[in-house]
Amino acid sequence: MGSPLLDIYLEAVRANHAGEALKHWLKNHPPPSWSGRVAVAAVGKAASAMARAWEQSGTPYAGGLLVAPSPAEAPEGWIRVQSSHPLPDENSLRAGEWLLDMAARADILVLLLSGGASSLCEAPPAPLTLDDLRTTGSTLLNGGLAIGEINTVRRHLSRIKGGGLLEFCRGEVLTLAISDVPGDAPQDIGSGPGVPDPSTLEDARRIIERRGLMEYLPGRVTAMLEQANGRETLKPGTPAASRARISILANHLSLRSAAMDAARRRFPGLTVSFAGVPVSAPVEKFVEAYAPLVKSKTGPCLFIGGGEPHVRVAGSGKGGRSCHLAALMARAIAGTECCFLAAGSDGLDGDSGLAGALVNGESWKRVEKAGRDPGHLIAEYSSAAFHHHAGGGVPAWRTDTNVMDLHLLWVGNSGLLTPVV
Repeated sequence: MGSPLLDIYLEAVRANHAGEALKHWLKNHPPPSWSGRVAVAAVGKAASAMARAWEQSGTPYAGGLLVAPSPAEAPEGWIRVQSSHPLPDENSLRAGEWLLDMAARADILVLLLSGGASSLCEAPPAPLTLDDLRTTGSTLLNGGLAIGEINTVRRHLSRIKGGGLLEFCRGEVLTLAISDVPGDAPQDIGSGPGVPDPSTLEDARRIIERRGLMEYLPGRVTAMLEQANGRETLKPGTPAASRARISILANHLSLRSAAMDAARRRFPGLTVSFAGVPVSAPVEKFVEAYAPLVKSKTGPCLFIGGGEPHVRVAGSGKGGRSCHLAALMARAIAGTECCFLAAGSDGLDGDSGLAGALVNGESWKRVEKAGRDPGHLIAEYSSAAFHHHAGGGVPAWRTDTNVMDLHLLWVGNSGLLTPVV
């Protein structure tokens, strides 16, 4: 499948490579001459790229830990752990204990953080078990919650999250982050292991109650959430919080800006603008925001959007939020000359096996011609099957970054674009 929209997506994602972003930051913000033991931990989908960039910078350190969701190269001498995303596994617990031990022995802890860290490193407080965390995580991820809501609950069920590392490390904790959350809220990036947490246990409890999810959580989790004067995360204004430092190296704005630059290079004179869409909202709200743009222009133009759509999964199919959004948009642009791309900057969308999908005015009909009911596939949350028949799946790939999803809506004269095949 070839398309200028796909090329713009690829170029924008590559421009936000986590390793290159870290190299740029280190060049402009050389670390001070720290005294004492400096430890470095790289955790997340881009951990390998960030660890390599730190090593190549020549900045002194005493030990390294790399935690990633797939096989990853680590600098010589680093501890390397492959754990699970989006739900934690036994290796996540091992990585969590390694990280807490490293923090306790360090005078300075540098945390190279990227998307996926919330499940990759974990240390539940007693009496919670791994199964408790996995059941809770699955309920939250499939419950239609915003990432900020999910991570508020996660923080209150962990010894690492919500500033936990600051309670173990005796010195400064410097977080260098690739942000995959709306608004770049520090406490939400990887659930904020190196920064204080302004949310409370009461906030977490209210989120679960408001979403009607309490009955689906394990008993030990509900008991912890409902406990009066229960365990709290590290709060702003406390002595330990004063030792937290954080810098954002790349985020969703840098992704969209790179997409705009790429589009203007490919199509000089084309009207390119940011779409006025939500960054975090139910996926249907994104469709409601994009649909009027389909009829807003007569000439060719490109709208750039994206963010963190959340989906409340009710079916049993395979897919992801970008693939689901693209399927919904296929219905919205059916019969028009529009094209729409939705894809994750991390290169993998849910359990779809794809990074996302590209659809045009013929996609809906192609699914019907294949003998499938496109509306039924959407209702079953089988967006991977939808795009198998529509032919517009974007192959999964390793991106070494995670700055949320990119959406590209082309309106008018699709003959300028290579058709989806």
